[in-house]
Amino acid sequence: MNNLFFVCTHNICRSVMAQDVFARIGFETKSGGVLNNFISESDVDWADKIIVMEQFHKEMIVRIYPRAKEKIVVLGIPDTYCRGNPELGANEFVVDRVQLLCPELSLEANIWARGVGK
Repeated sequence: MNNLFFVCTHNICRSVMAQDVFARIGFETKSGGVLNNFISESDVDWADKIIVMEQFHKEMIVRIYPRAKEKIVVLGIPDTYCRGNPELGANEFVVDRVQLLCPELSLEANIWARGVGK
C-alpha cells in the first residue's frame, strides 16, 4: 500500500504539502483538487488510498467514482490554512493525522527509517 493520492479543494496548499511530506518518507504520491486538477479514473485505479482533507471532497469524488469510496480517508483538515503556514507545514501535523486514520500504512517505520518527522 504505497500509492497515496491527496486531495483538497484547489490543490494549492493542503494536498500539495501532504504529497511532499509523504513522498519524502518513501510513498508514491500524487495530488489534486476537487475544483482544480480533479482526480481522474486512472488516478482512482492507481491509488491505494485517496486521502482527502474534508468530507465534501469525499462526497464529490464518490459522486463521480462510486468505487473510490472504500479507498477514501477524510483527514478533517479545514481550508483555513494559507500557503507557508508553519502549522500546516509541520510533518507531525499531517503524518499524525494520517497515522491515526490509516494505521495500516506503517508510517512510524517509514518516518524513522528516512529521518523525517518526529
